[in-house]
Amino acid sequence: MGAISVVDQPNLIVSQAQAETVSVVAKTEQITEPESNIEKFWDNAKQTWMNLWLTPEQQGQWYFNQGEFIKAANHYQEPMNKGIAFYYGRDFVSAQSQFVQVQGDERAVLYLGNTLARQREYLAARNLYKDLMEKTNDEDIANVAKQNYQA
Repeated sequence: MGAISVVDQPNLIVSQAQAETVSVVAKTEQITEPESNIEKFWDNAKQTWMNLWLTPEQQGQWYFNQGEFIKAANHYQEPMNKGIAFYYGRDFVSAQSQFVQVQGDERAVLYLGNTLARQREYLAARNLYKDLMEKTNDEDIANVAKQNYQA
């Protein structure tokens, strides 16, 4: 298919849910300058090309690979992909609403627990991790849930 690959689920398992202080996040954020007319023109041309040749999921994957997670989330159609992109984009409320929509996928439950932990809903997150440890047949998911439960 060429240079752009489609992945069903980007970066499926997060090793731990770790809270960060606001000061750490504030130091890493960068202030962007307003776009010039030339930059707007090229952004519009790029988006037009992408709309012609790539599906929304492929566009989302491209933006995800570029590290533009919120743009990726806005292009993805699948709730799991949208949720993961919002999660990496630090929009945990939007990520939570996407993971709740995914039915029958234990990875979504794991990510849901992580989003709850990031929002300081520790008891709800621990309950999800505990349920995963008891019910899953997937050893990797059980291990990550156990690590997060103990954290």
